[in-house]
Amino acid sequence: MSLLTSEWVPYGTENYFRKLEIYSDMYWCNEIDISTSVVIAAPCGGPVIVIRDRTKLVSVKTVGKPIISVYTSSGKIISSFVWSSGHLINLGWSNNEEILCCQDDGLVLIYDLFGNYQHTFSMIKDRQDVKLLDARIANNFIRTIVAVLTETYNIYVMNDITKVKVHILPNIPDMNIMPNLWEIVLLERQTNVLISTNHSLYSVSHAECKQQFIGFNDTDYNNDISPTNSIKKISISADHKFIALLNNDNIIWIGSTDLRKVYRIYKKPFSSSIDQMAWCGTEGVALYFKSEETVMIIGKIEDQVSFIYTDPIWLVSEIDCVRVIGAFSNDLLQLVPHYVQEIFRINSTSPSSYLVEASKQFERRNHRANEYIHLVNQMLETAVDHCIKAAGHEIDTSTQKLLMK
Repeated sequence: MSLLTSEWVPYGTENYFRKLEIYSDMYWCNEIDISTSVVIAAPCGGPVIVIRDRTKLVSVKTVGKPIISVYTSSGKIISSFVWSSGHLINLGWSNNEEILCCQDDGLVLIYDLFGNYQHTFSMIKDRQDVKLLDARIANNFIRTIVAVLTETYNIYVMNDITKVKVHILPNIPDMNIMPNLWEIVLLERQTNVLISTNHSLYSVSHAECKQQFIGFNDTDYNNDISPTNSIKKISISADHKFIALLNNDNIIWIGSTDLRKVYRIYKKPFSSSIDQMAWCGTEGVALYFKSEETVMIIGKIEDQVSFIYTDPIWLVSEIDCVRVIGAFSNDLLQLVPHYVQEIFRINSTSPSSYLVEASKQFERRNHRANEYIHLVNQMLETAVDHCIKAAGHEIDTSTQKLLMK
């Protein structure tokens, strides 16, 4: 038990965060350079796309065209192909683990995991003369959504790529330059696009374009975003229920995706710039400081914890954790699940903890096994249920066997 809890970091008054090392020796360690690559991971620990970041200057020894490589989570190569079609503006995953490749001519090409072409659809059939500036891809395990931004600053959205029906969203007032940031937000009954300009934040749905007012000050939640206070990073949780906004003053606003509820405003100064921001499940926001070699998780309600990463990494938000993908390792950072905490926490007096200890003593043929079973008493059914649930949260097979036994 002491080994299990050695990687636990106290969080809040009663909880812990932990680092789980999924793969400690990645197969791709001698193949890729994380610091000069873009890493796009499929949800639920799925495969990973790696493509060179064309905004960074590196010496290229191969063809000038982009090379799209697909790897398993352990860094094993699945497929790799040279992009020989139009100008690529973004890549992403569908909910069926297909690769979506968006071009600036409005075409979206779909490939399978092995780089085999599947089919193509267009986001702007009625505007063949217009080019795209950017694209976003999101999914919620049921459907895959694609949104594109044209050079005329119109936004087209496809709510489900299997139905190939495109909607054009209402115009954004006074938007005549590329927005600072924009992301797809999946609300309960509709798809919204959140757009941050130098002066304002807009939430755009099929029906309306609504200006949003975010107060980065504790005392006033109705301040507009000023040019010196504009948003420079947006992160949305994997379940699309929570959002984090980082402004130019390095203040983090954490709230609901409909922007109606605020959970926390984090104002403590950072000594260096934030390179990446991603949700850690629904518990908090993970921040990566490359210069400090640190990942800090700021809780949605309170507290913060830090982990050291000396090599370049990519943060990937998951439904119950944040994946930390590096050239040499693949880790999970997560809030220790309740059932795991109540069994392995030091001095725990839960029935499931006593049941695990009784099992251990029984294996050693120790008479104390009977004493622990008596402590469980009438709660045996609950203890068994909690051990089974805790086993579902563990990745180490020996711990799973201990709990199931």
